[in-house]
Amino acid sequence: MQVYGILEEFKYSFTEEEDYDRQWRLFGSPNDTKSVIGRQIAALEKEKDKFVNLMQQEQSEFDLKVNDISSKSAAFTVH
Repeated sequence: MQVYGILEEFKYSFTEEEDYDRQWRLFGSPNDTKSVIGRQIAALEKEKDKFVNLMQQEQSEFDLKVNDISSKSAAFTVH
């Protein structure tokens, strides 16, 4: 942006519209980057919630299996 500022001070006119558009894309790129980061954070939070829920379900199933094995082994010790 400094280069474009210097060019503007000297009243340099761009020969192609592409150079002018490039300046404004450069100017807006930090905001675009923030938007992309915000969307990615939201997507990652959804994935995190999904994996936490899956992990909690698997933990519940594991606890049931451990309790089942524990009760079977307790019944086996009686014999």
